[in-house]
This record gives sequence, structure tokens and C-alpha cells, in this order.
Amino acid sequence: MKTGPIRIGVVGLGGFAQAHHKAIIRLEEKNVLKLICASGRDPGRYQKFIEEMNFAGRGVKIFSSHIEMLDKLGNELDFVIVPTPIHLHKPMHEDVVSRQIACYLEKPPTLDIRELVLMEKLDEKAALPTMVGFNMVSDPARLSLKERLIRGEFGKPYRVNFLGISPRYTPYYARASWAGRIEVDGHLVLDSCIGNALAHNVHNLLMWAAYDKLLAWADILEVEADLYRGHSVQNFDTVFAKGVCRNGVEFRIAASHACEMPNRHIETVECEKAVIEWRIGSAPLIRWKNGGEESVPVDSEGGSIGRCIEAYVDFIKGKMEKPLTTLRDCVPYVSLIDLIYVAAKDMTVVPQEFIRRTTVSPGEEQVGIIGISEACEKFIKEAVFPAEQKMAWAGKSGKAAINDLNQFGMVIEAFCSKYNGKEK
Repeated sequence: MKTGPIRIGVVGLGGFAQAHHKAIIRLEEKNVLKLICASGRDPGRYQKFIEEMNFAGRGVKIFSSHIEMLDKLGNELDFVIVPTPIHLHKPMHEDVVSRQIACYLEKPPTLDIRELVLMEKLDEKAALPTMVGFNMVSDPARLSLKERLIRGEFGKPYRVNFLGISPRYTPYYARASWAGRIEVDGHLVLDSCIGNALAHNVHNLLMWAAYDKLLAWADILEVEADLYRGHSVQNFDTVFAKGVCRNGVEFRIAASHACEMPNRHIETVECEKAVIEWRIGSAPLIRWKNGGEESVPVDSEGGSIGRCIEAYVDFIKGKMEKPLTTLRDCVPYVSLIDLIYVAAKDMTVVPQEFIRRTTVSPGEEQVGIIGISEACEKFIKEAVFPAEQKMAWAGKSGKAAINDLNQFGMVIEAFCSKYNGKEK
């Protein structure tokens, strides 16, 4: 059991790392931990942020290389947070754990099941198990509902759904060289709506589907999927997928970044006695089939980054048996993402005549596939793909079983070959 202050480092000064730094300041105010170092490839680019965070006053040492940071201060660190782009996770995870330093790795750990297997194997030799930052799992309301589900209060779950109407304006894909891409410099990224921004919700879906224990995620058995691209990016930004888990629980996913406001993220758990509906940003609602509704209270911190980091601190201090989400816990999620590629085999590039572009501000456009929100809603309700809905832009869905996951390498190589550099 760790005693004394928890001392941490962060790999990154820009991008999403800044959200972690802001969460860390609040945790320092609560005396949960202490940031002693951070690294960035070019710290001078982030001088304004460094001053805002008062790194100098807080005694935080800045390095231009995470390797230098780990080598010089690794012995002083209880864990390192790695909130870097997806394609850097595997090598940076190795850099941390090979030095016997605990690692908090931002989600998703990777979107390549082959990489995840290697990362999991390496983690067996780590000083402590890596925690993956699927921060929604840290929400007390979510954990409380899952406990009630396990006790059988809602009856056995038979289907879980996620509707993700989540528009992203054009600057979202211009913010980084890896955004919306299948690969970068020969390394898989697979950045997509469900591979990044909505990864939490898909991970949550599989947690709801596993009704045997609290921190468990249901393994996938088979999937049927249909992929689309509305934005001028490399990878898909819209997905329809349905299937079944090994335990018999069905799932439906309809999600898009090529859509129009309003934004809606809705997780639904259909059980024998009740339906749980969680509109992210609102209190979960339980609709009992024998009549009546129950609203579940949530707190403002909910499943925040800070709450998730604090959970890893609790694990390191011996207050928890395991991290909330380990690399092994991510196998169902990554398997599902990869099996969706295998099932679909390709994506439909939606013709411009079916794209509505709306200027939000100078240099900023909303890009929406016409009718996509309605198509997503109908899919969640009736499990009918866009082609069955007679959408003029519709493509064709495909199927795959978990035994077909070994085809992922071949399928994704074909994706890379067909779409690399073709973002129009």
C-alpha cells in the first residue's frame, strides 16, 4: 500500500493533455496528488498555458522529451499520465511501464486488437496494472446503476443501444494531423466517431451488457455494420452497427459526426422489468414496465477526468482492488471496433448532393448528411439499415462473427490502400 503523497508526471502540454492538467490542479487543491513534471515536444509553443498553470510556482519541471523526463525523474513518480494521440499510445505505454512506472493511459488504448494483445502482455510485467482513462466509468451514478442491474432489480438485460447524434464542425478535423485519419506515417490511427469522441459510450454499452459483475464488459459474438463518410476526411464519421454479445445481449449503435444539431448522446438499457435511459448531460431515467418513472441523481463531477484520475490514485493507495478499466477490460471494445471494419469491409463516401453545409462562423462549417438523424433514430428503434430505409445515399451493410476478427489486418490494409490521401 502506497503511503505519502502521490507524485505524477504528464506526457503532453497541448491538445487533450491540457484538460488533464486542469483536472490535476483541482486534485492538487484537494491534496490528492502532486504534479512534479510534464513533457512536450516544443514547450515554447505552450508558454502561455504553462504560465496559466503556474508550473514554475508549483515546482513542475518541464522537459522537451518524455524519455528524458522518465529517465531523470522516473524513480520519483508513482504514475505517469499519457493523454497523447491514439497512434502514440502503444510506444509511450511501453516507454513508461518498461521503466517499472505505473501508467494512466488515455482512451482508447489502441484501436488495433493486435496492438492491444501486445500491450496487455507487456503490462503483465508492469509494476502495477495500467489504467485506461474511460472516465465515464468513474461516475458513481453509473456504478450504482450497474450494481442494481447485477442484483437483478431491473430484470435481465436483453438489449443495449447507443444513439450518438454528435455534430463536429470542420475545425474539429483540422486541429491535428491525425484527426479523422485511418493511418499516420504508416501507423494505424483509426480515428472515427466511435473510435474517439464517442468511444466512452460504446465502452459503456458493453459494460451495461455484462450483467454478471460490476467492472465487466461483454464480449462480442457477431456484428452487422454499415459505414459512411460525410466530412472531407480519410476515415468514416458515421456508423450503423447491430449484433449480439456472447451472453446473448443484443446491441445497436447509430452514431455520426456528419449530422446537424441538436447534439444527443443516449444510452439505453432494455431489461425485463425496466428500461434505463441515460441522455448524457442529464440525469438517468428508469422507466418501469409496470408503470412509474425514477430519476437517478447525479453530481456535477460525474464521470470527469479528475474523478477517473482520483480512482487510479485510490487503486495505488490500496483502496481499490483493481483499476476501473484495465487493458484487458478494453478487449471487448477494441474487438467490436475492429469487427465493425471487418463486417462492413468498406465505407460509402456520401455524394455531395446529399450533404448539407451550413456556415457556423467564418472558416467553420457544419457538415450534415441529409436525413442522417432520422436514419439513426429509426435504426435504434427498428434495427433497419439506411438501405432498408430507402435513403438515397445508402450503401450496403455486411456481417462478421468474432472468429472473423483475424481478417482485420487484411481489411484495414485494403482501407489504407483505397483511402490513404483521398479525403474528398
